[in-house]
Amino acid sequence: LVKNAADREQVKEAGSKKQLQKKQKQADLKFVLETAQGKRFLWGLLKKCGIFETSYDSNPHTVYFKEGRRNLGLELIAEINDASPEALEAMMTESKKFVG
Repeated sequence: LVKNAADREQVKEAGSKKQLQKKQKQADLKFVLETAQGKRFLWGLLKKCGIFETSYDSNPHTVYFKEGRRNLGLELIAEINDASPEALEAMMTESKKFVG
């Protein structure tokens, strides 16, 4: 986004673009979270990430793999909370009704 870090105008413009991108990403995620299908899909991803499971395994390479997957899930939770703080709680409550 910035070709010359000494150019204050470029830095300011890049900051504005980055802020717009963040807002768009949050709006997109919020849109998905407003649907039952979107919440089911994201809940399935979170479960696959193993955020509610231990990463322990006797094989350290398996632990590394599980922790990498779990870290992605934690990042997704943070993005969900940024976009719609009440969504995660709703997903947990509704997960009892999800099939599969």
